[in-house]
Amino acid sequence: MNCIVIDDDPAYCELLSGIIGKIPNLTLVETYQDPISGLEGIRQEQPDLIFLDVEMPELNGFEMIETIPIEQRPMIILITSNKAYGPEAFEVEALDYLVKPLNIQKVLKAVGKARDKMTSSNAVSSIFIKVDSQLRNVPLSSINYIEAYGDFLKVHLADGMLLSSSSMKDVEKELPTNQFFRIHRSYIVRIDAIQNIEQNNLEIDDAALPIGQRRKKDLLELIKQI
Repeated sequence: MNCIVIDDDPAYCELLSGIIGKIPNLTLVETYQDPISGLEGIRQEQPDLIFLDVEMPELNGFEMIETIPIEQRPMIILITSNKAYGPEAFEVEALDYLVKPLNIQKVLKAVGKARDKMTSSNAVSSIFIKVDSQLRNVPLSSINYIEAYGDFLKVHLADGMLLSSSSMKDVEKELPTNQFFRIHRSYIVRIDAIQNIEQNNLEIDDAALPIGQRRKKDLLELIKQI
């Protein structure tokens, strides 16, 4: 797995370089200390993973992400000294969000998430979902959308609904990203099931589901409807 580091603090570039050098099968291609060079590095190197500082001059980390077409975005681990950026990190679908000071334990945990995502196959045709005391094998083609419902999930199918004790996070990790898209904290939709997209909602099976403007833009980019 290849990665690059983008951080305007030379000390953190050096620190991360040292940590990454100790992690097996993770190769640091380059470090960049300004966002413009970093964007060019992403374009040229096409890394699997980026360690991206949030607070930088000219372009902050979130603004940088917005400039990268969604289909070209690598996995992103955000780095910041401000704990308050959590909601924004969720909105841009960052893989992880590390608060400085960094150490090898934090980085190893985040890299583990990246490895899990890389090894999960987009070719799966079904997933196992917890229903009561069972693990039920559910074909992906039958899932219209998934809704957070307290401590449970409502899995809305073409022919009914399942109430699952699986977590949204665990289910999202198993879903192929070329077929499913998280439009909101509480909703994951199957792209092929979308009937209409209008303003701040999209329609699936006569249900109007909320979608944020940033996520709407990313979804439209993904399905080539800009």
